[in-house]
Amino acid sequence: MASTGTAPAKIKTGSGSVSSEPSALPLARTGMTRVYGIGLAVALSIGAVIMVRNSGHKEPQSALDDSRNASAPFRDGLYAGKFAAEHGAAPHISTGRWAAKQDQELFAAGYKKGYSESVATQPATGGRAPHAE
Repeated sequence: MASTGTAPAKIKTGSGSVSSEPSALPLARTGMTRVYGIGLAVALSIGAVIMVRNSGHKEPQSALDDSRNASAPFRDGLYAGKFAAEHGAAPHISTGRWAAKQDQELFAAGYKKGYSESVATQPATGGRAPHAE
């Protein structure tokens, strides 16, 4: 074997003596790095599997439903319906605040949904929502 002409590097060991043998420390670091890398890969794989499994549980909605639920008249009606139900008021759909017929229909749909959902989730208190005094 051909020699490169350089002497082996002298490495200081923990006991204070000098050795020409390379220590096992770089190998230990490589082994630990490999263990951490494998652990990270396993954790990421588990996370990806969980995300994929949970993504299938979303209820399908059409683009029409999404645009309806995002419209101002629908959201306004939803709020007004929930508010009326929580305060024990009888359902009264007041669409006069919206000029366009389509907006009035969206407000009414939101009001009905908000009112019915709030009434369904309220405890039985004789038709009136409890008030803090």
